[in-house]
Amino acid sequence: MGEYMSGSAQGRQTPEDIELERKQEEIRDLETEFAEKELSLATLRAELHHFDMRYIRQVGSLYAVLDDLEARIAEEVARKHPRNERARNVSEQARSKAQKSAFETTPSDETHVSGDEFKPSERLKALYRSAAKAIHPDLASDDADCARRHKAMASVNEAYEKGDERRIKAIIEEWEASPESVKGAGTVAELVRVIRRISLIRKRLDSIRNEIDQLQSSSLALLKRKVDAGLAQGRDILKEMAAGIQEEIQEAEERLAQIRQSKIVEPGAPADADKLRR
Repeated sequence: MGEYMSGSAQGRQTPEDIELERKQEEIRDLETEFAEKELSLATLRAELHHFDMRYIRQVGSLYAVLDDLEARIAEEVARKHPRNERARNVSEQARSKAQKSAFETTPSDETHVSGDEFKPSERLKALYRSAAKAIHPDLASDDADCARRHKAMASVNEAYEKGDERRIKAIIEEWEASPESVKGAGTVAELVRVIRRISLIRKRLDSIRNEIDQLQSSSLALLKRKVDAGLAQGRDILKEMAAGIQEEIQEAEERLAQIRQSKIVEPGAPADADKLRR
């Protein structure tokens, strides 16, 4: 009995100590995978956002012009045929479509997104990994902790997309210095925390994989891959699309001028301006 107590006093590990070490090793590997997946998701989001801004600037804005012209053509036809219900319906539908196009291509308040290709540095990626490991809201212990983490992680994501390394570093430092981040003592309590954190990370990993799959299969991602493949072959597909829409705009302007000048017009549906849309 005395020898056993003496051995324990000299540092013999308990089963809880051994399990805690094993779980801590497991969570280190999981956290590394988690940070990489979070980084991949954030990078994919940013790449698609920047590409979308580029698409709107080069192509989407031209569709808005074309849709407005088609609406004006339909309205002119309806004006010349006030008793034609079909012409009036076509006019209303065309104007609704033009208003939607105008809304979708209006720049938002996110003026920091230039539309250039998103290329994060390795240092920026490393900072994001650190932030994800420490702050991500899906690792929260309760609702209050989740709300606090969500606010901090939103700031991290915004800074990441801006390429603001200094801001992400400041957020991490502020988080680590906060009183809420201080952990309690005790092997058993720490083991419970680690086990719960492992469960949270695994759930988040599943969620990340699903979101990445959804983003990669989106129409925007498919168009981006097509554009990227074209650039690798020396083709600028967005430029080609824009040129095609410019031709349609010119044709629509000519049709509008002809309709305004003519006295007799056969009403018809506006031209299909969707054939090049993503």
